[in-house]
Amino acid sequence: MSIPLDLPSWEIATSLETAHCLPSDMSSTDARSLLGSLSFDQAPVIRDGRVTGWVRTAHLVSRGLVGARITELDRCTILARDTPVSDTIKAVARDHLVFLAGPGGISEFVVPSDLDRHAVRCYLYVLVSELEMRMADSIDAALPPEDLIAALKGGERKRYNEAVDAGVETRVVDYLNFSAYKTLAPRVPQIVEAFPGDPDQLSVQLEHLRVLRNHVAHPTKPMALVFGPPELARLTQLGEDFVSAIRR
Repeated sequence: MSIPLDLPSWEIATSLETAHCLPSDMSSTDARSLLGSLSFDQAPVIRDGRVTGWVRTAHLVSRGLVGARITELDRCTILARDTPVSDTIKAVARDHLVFLAGPGGISEFVVPSDLDRHAVRCYLYVLVSELEMRMADSIDAALPPEDLIAALKGGERKRYNEAVDAGVETRVVDYLNFSAYKTLAPRVPQIVEAFPGDPDQLSVQLEHLRVLRNHVAHPTKPMALVFGPPELARLTQLGEDFVSAIRR
């Protein structure tokens, strides 16, 4: 399942033409020194101008050549350039480095640090925003307004009161912060039934999604570093499954 905004993976990829690729016949010691100076955790490996696989910097630990330390191409994940970003997030979390291919063959690659790029942030922000909007509609239909007013805190309540005083047509639920759903959502059967997991975990996972959205929305907060690719992939899948179920 994906959302309409889902963007092609080439938007978060690094071109092999501009990347630091290691010759397969380069010494492991020299390669490790080079990648360390660039603060790279991995690099594609080439032989005779063609990609033969990739290598982790951490694996270049002894004498010998780079070619003896690589993940060979036939064991690598290769996706189409237009594969949705959501699928590539999960592939990178599983395989660390993913190659992208087009009509001319392998042309780019994606690594964990690329998961902080704009296209990933756009996808995740819209995904969590859709979930929030659909939960808001369900909560608005299921709970009395006085319960929602009681959940308003600080600035939320102030903005709501100002809107009421100004005679603006509004719904209380539109003034709630995402954090309010941790207590309100478990009270709505439609949301509980749509949650893809143990209902007892609903509040906990909503808090995780709230923290994710805050990081997504602020480019100075690195997602890949804070969450790690596996957790980022897990939350992506959770959000997709949740939205898909609540749509129905």
